[in-house]
Amino acid sequence: MKAIKIFIAVICTLQGILVLYGQNDKTVVDTYTFSKTYKTISAIDSIHLIHENYKNQLQSENDKLLENIAYCDAIDLKGEHLKALELMKDLQDEIASSSTPASIAAEYNSILGNISLRNENPELAVDQYYKSIDLINEGFSETHVQSLYMRLSKGLNALGEHEKAMNYLSKAMALETKGTNRNSLYLRLNIALTNSFLGNLDEAKAYFKKALTIIQLESDNFAEVRTLGNLADIYAQQDSFDLSESYYLEGMQLAQQTGMVLDLIRFHESLSKLYAQHQLFETAYSHRIQADSLSNKYNSSQVSENIIALELNHKIEKEKLENQIQSQKLATEKWHNLLLSIFSGVLVLTLIIILTLLFQLKKKNKILLKKTLKTKPREQRETTDQYTELVANLNQLLVDEKIIHDSKLSIELLARKLQTNRTYLSEAINSHYNVSFSKLINELRVESAKEMLINPDFDHLSIEGIANTVGFASISSFNSNFKKSTGLTPSYLRKNRTK
Repeated sequence: MKAIKIFIAVICTLQGILVLYGQNDKTVVDTYTFSKTYKTISAIDSIHLIHENYKNQLQSENDKLLENIAYCDAIDLKGEHLKALELMKDLQDEIASSSTPASIAAEYNSILGNISLRNENPELAVDQYYKSIDLINEGFSETHVQSLYMRLSKGLNALGEHEKAMNYLSKAMALETKGTNRNSLYLRLNIALTNSFLGNLDEAKAYFKKALTIIQLESDNFAEVRTLGNLADIYAQQDSFDLSESYYLEGMQLAQQTGMVLDLIRFHESLSKLYAQHQLFETAYSHRIQADSLSNKYNSSQVSENIIALELNHKIEKEKLENQIQSQKLATEKWHNLLLSIFSGVLVLTLIIILTLLFQLKKKNKILLKKTLKTKPREQRETTDQYTELVANLNQLLVDEKIIHDSKLSIELLARKLQTNRTYLSEAINSHYNVSFSKLINELRVESAKEMLINPDFDHLSIEGIANTVGFASISSFNSNFKKSTGLTPSYLRKNRTK
């Protein structure tokens, strides 16, 4: 036993030396240094001017990277999507460098997620947010980790995965210390928003009102615009026309004053929908025209395509970097071999002693060892046949009850109806259909929408009406999933159904 302890001690010592040799320094980076400045600027020209000043002043490469990332986020928020993406592409090689701290790489991916989300591509956004979270290590501040969790929750909410969004917000809440974290207000705003998606409208509304007072005192235009919109959405759901209209108009005015073009578009779209629901069609049409006019200036589909191309280029550069790192590892192989040879004599001697002890132990317990060798091997893991009955019940539920048309459908609700748990159901769907739950439901909804679009009996419904009927929470999500599934837009299919 003493020899075994010596052997373990030697291995641990060697492992510690190798880990120390190969470990990168973990640099704690404040990713908010520059975003705080840009957050307070309303005019796009002022943002450009501040960026030029920073370019002439900054010396640190990390600071330059962070400033450029924050600048991209700021101008994208004002509607300059393609310019933001072009600069992000220029930064890609530096981000891929092994010397770049993981916290900066995570911020880069996270801002790409923001750009995707603003351009109505939540699936691409969530993919970017997950990449940023995968980079989290001990070099990250709690504030930065909180921010990454909150951004991911926004993307998950846009995909309709509200329970999962709340889970990440709970993780963010667990990182708060003594209530001094700068993310506290935004964290609670996100929790309130997620509660509204989950149907807890009164609870969400109460917090939004309380937060609005704090936000207005601190002159946080971005938070104020979003909070006004969230309050208006809740009142619209509760059929409070006057209050909903009032908050929408107030938010729209502030968005226009501060140059928040994307929020201005969304306010026009929301007002158009609100007026249409209350039979005020002329006013609804006016806001729809204004929303379309603003949207035409920003090609969201082109932005999404550019992000995908950027990702492909990133993968190619990453492979090049990995090959370079591999070459460096091979170059240091001789050093490792020399280090290992120092301990080789001790290791060999220790191994001989251990093998001798094991041989003696084996000899003493020969009968027991033979019995052990004769024991029945472990049963193999069940195949996908275990899901046959569950999948059959799932198919019946989806076809007979038309449950897919419920916009609040979640995997938890489906699991309860099938008298199983979400994990088992998710595994069954992945095994049988080779897709995720959300993708399966979206594909079924797209099929229902296609049947309605090619059937003249449903011509009295608008594209958005069909989207809502089949269960999509937003027209943007419907258009994105429809185009991805069919390669066509809904309006194109309807216009060309007889051709």
